[in-house]
Amino acid sequence: MFNAVFIIGNGYVGQRVAFAWSRQLPVVVSHRQVPAVASLANTRTIILDLDAATPSPALTTENALIYYFVPPPPQGQEDARLRNFLAMLSTTPTPARFVLISTTGVYGDNRGNWVDETTPPAPHFDRARRRLHGETLLQEWARTRDVPWTILRIPAIYGPGRLPEQSIRDAKPIVCREDAPWVNRIHVHDLVQFCMAAGTLAVQGIFNISDGHPQLMTDYFCKVADHLGLPHPPTLPLAQARAVMSPGMLSYLAESRRVSNRKALAEFGVVLKYPDLDSGLRACG
Repeated sequence: MFNAVFIIGNGYVGQRVAFAWSRQLPVVVSHRQVPAVASLANTRTIILDLDAATPSPALTTENALIYYFVPPPPQGQEDARLRNFLAMLSTTPTPARFVLISTTGVYGDNRGNWVDETTPPAPHFDRARRRLHGETLLQEWARTRDVPWTILRIPAIYGPGRLPEQSIRDAKPIVCREDAPWVNRIHVHDLVQFCMAAGTLAVQGIFNISDGHPQLMTDYFCKVADHLGLPHPPTLPLAQARAVMSPGMLSYLAESRRVSNRKALAEFGVVLKYPDLDSGLRACG
């Protein structure tokens, strides 16, 4: 068993993974600044600014399990934050395992076709290029230090407090169903299950994580609206949507793929609690 668990990036998912592990082992969670709320029992907080030229503090990582949830910087094609963190680890005792959270966005646009772990990455946007760069950094570092590693490629995450409620209430338009891309999602509860399995099982490699039931983006927004008891958002043809939607939303419309989760289910043995959006929304309150 590990000496401790490090949660680097204590956000929406990291907090839940930290809570799950804190019932078994000491947990160290990182924040960029002093958090406003007290730490969980059996946890210790460290302040870690990975944009700084000389990140600190020194970490005691011998026989530790490390989860890395920190997103890359907002610009460029490289993950300088992960590079800084791995440089820190190069001067510390060797950890027992490293789990990196990446994105299924590294596959780029697949025109609605299914992708699995054998599909070559082909990112179209810098946000995904940064993630793919981080995957490469970790694998190179882990090889030189002989550290077992796992990379989880994650689609959109939903769950309590993580629905596009404000957008629907504001009646922001979405693209019409005929022009909508396929999208993939995972309920946060099931993502935590995969994270726990990735930390405990002696399985190394890259895994796609999803509920295995992709849907058209328009259908997703309409189902969330139904769940919230709100009117469906107005829809626009893609040609009109380009004139009114944000560049960020348009970039998501430019990619369409369906993500297979068969490898992760088979090797991790996870049984999904929320295998589709309908069951997951019922758990969102």
